[in-house]
Amino acid sequence: MTLTELIDTLFPPGHPNRPTPEQEAILRHRHGPAWVLAGPGSGKTEVLTLLVLRLLYVENDPAQSERMPPEAIFVTTFTEKAARNLEDRISHYRNQVVSQRPDLIAIATSRNYALGHFTACAMTSCRSIAPRTTKTFD
Repeated sequence: MTLTELIDTLFPPGHPNRPTPEQEAILRHRHGPAWVLAGPGSGKTEVLTLLVLRLLYVENDPAQSERMPPEAIFVTTFTEKAARNLEDRISHYRNQVVSQRPDLIAIATSRNYALGHFTACAMTSCRSIAPRTTKTFD
């Protein structure tokens, strides 16, 4: 699936919520981490949702030559509410993609990518790398 096919699957031509040229430019970002900074109501969550789907499903495209394994994807937001919203959107759009392309159902059938709000992700990371020690004070 190419990026254009992904967008057309989710937003057929003429669809009112189809990504804007600016949003598509973000979706075509090729290398390294992406940081989306924009004002309220500008479509940040939508773009992040589509970027995760691009990483999971797009291959053989100038934006991305092969699919990214779900466990290699890390997405963070600043609030728990935004993280839940993002997760719900990813799930919703994933269902749309799989209904059109059943051959993609095996990709990320469970949430194998890392997604959460900044504080929770930071705490999880700290817990995983910090040794657990107990000190007794007399």
